Amino acid sequence: LEDECGLYLPLIAENCPKDLFMLYELRHGHTLNTDKTAEDRGVYFFDTHDETMPTVRYWLDVATKSKLEECAIYYSKNSLPSVKSVKSALEKFGFIYTSMKDPNDGSIVYYDYSKKRVAYVKMAPWGDSDTWQPFIHFTFQNMDTEVPPLSVNFPYPITTFGSLTLEEAIKLYEKESYYDGIDDKIFGPTMPFIKTKIPEFPYILIMNDMDEKYYSAAMVIADNVLVARSPYILKLLAEKGFKETTKPSIPTFVNVKEDIGVQFDFNDMSGLGAPNISFQPNQWGEPDNE
Repeated sequence: LEDECGLYLPLIAENCPKDLFMLYELRHGHTLNTDKTAEDRGVYFFDTHDETMPTVRYWLDVATKSKLEECAIYYSKNSLPSVKSVKSALEKFGFIYTSMKDPNDGSIVYYDYSKKRVAYVKMAPWGDSDTWQPFIHFTFQNMDTEVPPLSVNFPYPITTFGSLTLEEAIKLYEKESYYDGIDDKIFGPTMPFIKTKIPEFPYILIMNDMDEKYYSAAMVIADNVLVARSPYILKLLAEKGFKETTKPSIPTFVNVKEDIGVQFDFNDMSGLGAPNISFQPNQWGEPDNE
């Protein structure tokens, strides 16, 4: 199966028998690599005869060696697929970007919430660069409690920066359905917290610019890091015209038309004591992650 970018994916079918993935690979013109294959261990390699993605690998279960447990597609180091094409192919087959990384090797985690399948995408080298190959590794595991929730009730802040006073911005917040009051005891009246009715995102810290003249930033504070990583927020930003840029070291999205930038602070670099998502005027220019 290939998407419009030409990316091939192996047969990602939990517990399927060997004969099925053998037929699947042969139907695509791929051939079994008998030198690398180890039937006694339930490991099968196929040569695709494609320079971009030369190898497909399947693992059968250890106990009976009769049903599929894992599979992977390996890519050439000299012709890596783009981030956009990988994301497009995986989303077509039900895998959603989680913004999480596997702590073992740093691979990016995509998750199929309905079928409980995981795709680990590793396109940057680690370890022995001579033997390493970029890959997408597919496994079958229920990670519902380990991945971000598929949807959240996100309190989108007021983003009219640079033209409203703080008082005017607060008046607009008071009209929002999630508004639940003001707390200005911690940082004072120039940096008040908007209290919300949403437990997952209990506060929005708002502030003035350096001249204390205009409303200039809003930081949506999350209850925990998983809700801050919800795919729903990325989808919402995309619908509003935001695109990712890799210029900063933390996840950043920009809307050039609206002149707004959004940063995800999962590790509390801001020192607020919780993960947060900050909205502010765009200082990064055009998006560069296509």
